[in-house]
Amino acid sequence: MSRLQPVPAYLASAVNLHLVSDVHCQEDSWARARIGKVLDDADRMVGRHTIDAHLVMGDLTNTALPAEASLWAAWRDGLASGGAQRPVHAVLGNHDLNQLTPDQAAALLGLPAANYIQDVGDVRLIALALTVLPIGNSARMVVPPEALAFLDAQLGATTRPCLVLFHAPLAETVGVGDLATSFTSEEDWVKAHSDPAGGDGVLRQILAAHPNAVAWISGHTHSPISTPGLVTTVDLGSHLIAAVNASGLWYTGRSIEAHDPLCGLLLSVLDEHTFEVRFRDHGAGVWTAPTGAENAGRKVVTLTV
Repeated sequence: MSRLQPVPAYLASAVNLHLVSDVHCQEDSWARARIGKVLDDADRMVGRHTIDAHLVMGDLTNTALPAEASLWAAWRDGLASGGAQRPVHAVLGNHDLNQLTPDQAAALLGLPAANYIQDVGDVRLIALALTVLPIGNSARMVVPPEALAFLDAQLGATTRPCLVLFHAPLAETVGVGDLATSFTSEEDWVKAHSDPAGGDGVLRQILAAHPNAVAWISGHTHSPISTPGLVTTVDLGSHLIAAVNASGLWYTGRSIEAHDPLCGLLLSVLDEHTFEVRFRDHGAGVWTAPTGAENAGRKVVTLTV
């Protein structure tokens, strides 16, 4: 699709979610200029009626300072107020905590709560808090017990298809086999844990127990769109779940480079079993396609769960 071509008309009946992650709002002028470009392009996208909501998958700030929270609020409001005005729903990332509790960070950054639900059309979003557990010179991204209980209760309280929003990806999804160029969910500090000692067994048991848990949406990895497993499915034993990673706006790959692409995704929920994912180059204002071996050249990836 070129800059001027709209997405297909059949998406008018889908729930269309614009995914971005790792905004890292900060005083740095280069970083501010990068994320400013996203507002202009998202405004064009919304103007073509392709977005029902924007999802921002954590690391809203770089160090959770009050000044950065103000920059985040301004950027969020710019994203929400452009074009036909679409809501912004965000989750906390590890950079948003910085000595704060999840509840304190949620209040600072204007989230409804650290854990919350939001309906968009026929789809329910379940946003989960995280805690960061220091491990030597690294850390673990942990779904805390209160978030696990919240997830279990909310999945059981509805028959709607539910998308679970959490900053870190499920293990063995994004980046597997690509350690040289990408942060990968094989790394302990990258993947989501439900056990502070390591592992996600309890989390997966909860997801497996609820067939209406149909997708896990994450950020954290700053993955280029060509990264293996950026868009994939996970077998929970009882059913499949879609796993979609929202790339990263501040930079992509394992280091910060001035020429890094500025990409987001358009996730379309066609029904409770079928998703389509499109890739948007916000810097150029065009739909694009991965260049790696997985999904190479495909501007649309379909997932069935």
